[in-house]
Amino acid sequence: MKFFKFLKVCLLLIFISTNSLFADGDAGRESVFLLGVDAKALGMGGAFVSVTSGASSVYWNPAGLALLDKAEVSLLHISLWEETFYDFVGVGYPTLDYGSFGIGAIRLGTSDIIKRDIFNQPGPSFENSFFEYIVSYGKSLPFTLNAGANFKILNHSLDNNSATGFGLDLGFLANPIKYFSLGFNWQDLIEPEMKLNNSQENIPYNLKAGTKFTYQFPHH
Repeated sequence: MKFFKFLKVCLLLIFISTNSLFADGDAGRESVFLLGVDAKALGMGGAFVSVTSGASSVYWNPAGLALLDKAEVSLLHISLWEETFYDFVGVGYPTLDYGSFGIGAIRLGTSDIIKRDIFNQPGPSFENSFFEYIVSYGKSLPFTLNAGANFKILNHSLDNNSATGFGLDLGFLANPIKYFSLGFNWQDLIEPEMKLNNSQENIPYNLKAGTKFTYQFPHH
């Protein structure tokens, strides 16, 4: 019964948020960080919202921080193309009485981009970088339910121009029965607004939901 109550809450949240998809206005631009973080999670195709329980929970589902039993650090570095790099660092720290805390930072950037004049002559170089800074909190609640939230600061720097926005994530992770878990993460519940010069875009929210079933094979 507890499981079905939690499931109803998740479905209600999805229903409410989906209705706003049909509202008037610009849908915005999706986050450049939708790729995700953590080599294990990426190897699973991003199906990690109900699996996460480490420092990378600051991205996948802040509720997973509540499952930490010791401090943990997660690092990721990916070399892409033409001086483009994708980096992540996350730290999770559990406490005995006050839940678990986490911080994280993600960067996607290209450096040494050459400016050219109207005659196609090379000039000074510049950088195009996106940053996301995350402060997270996760806590265990009654009925095998864990909840968490992220406060995020996003920044886009292009040459001498810069834009900053703020976002909020909300996550839940439940283990209603043995060997089964259900996760839900509402990224950018509060949508960041990014204004670079005269151009303004909103980062639209992103819903992630998943389940995990674990089976322990008998030993012979």
